[in-house]
Amino acid sequence: MPINESFNILCLGDIVGQPGRHILDSKLNQIQSEFNIDFTIANIENSASGFGFNNKLYHEFIQMKMDAFTSGNHVYAKREVIEKFNIYDRLVRPINFPKTHPGKGIRYFEKNGKKIALINLIGRVFMQQMPYCPFETMDETLASVNADIIIVDFHAETTSEKQALGWYLKDRVSLVFGTHTHVQTNDSRLLS
Repeated sequence: MPINESFNILCLGDIVGQPGRHILDSKLNQIQSEFNIDFTIANIENSASGFGFNNKLYHEFIQMKMDAFTSGNHVYAKREVIEKFNIYDRLVRPINFPKTHPGKGIRYFEKNGKKIALINLIGRVFMQQMPYCPFETMDETLASVNADIIIVDFHAETTSEKQALGWYLKDRVSLVFGTHTHVQTNDSRLLS
């Protein structure tokens, strides 16, 4: 599912605590302008003191001109957000969590004439949660997705699991990016 026209997407891995928020606040506008960014996604699940997020931070990130937010294993760390998941219309939680969990695992956005599907997925290797199989979940999810651009944040521990999902979803989604490990990875790949 390649993107035919120029559409620049900025994917930000885990924003960790106040230092991460400070750097983002001071550099995001410059990066978005320099690289002509059309759509910005950030993983915010560690933005509140390195563990979870809160209502105040969610709204601060919107003010920073971010379009969408992903999460992962700490999405429910702050109790204050549990009852507000129905109003967090820019946030996705792992879609392979049980359906009874608060929030949504897929959201649709419209930007510059494009319909974008953002899906959040969590891995299984070395994770304490036992989510549903990410591969089977993606098969089920993609059967009903209708969008120009499909983006997947795979919140997983190991590079190998992230790469396996990338190959599994090759030509089925537009972009797979990995979060959770809190370290920069320079092994990006163009699969098609």
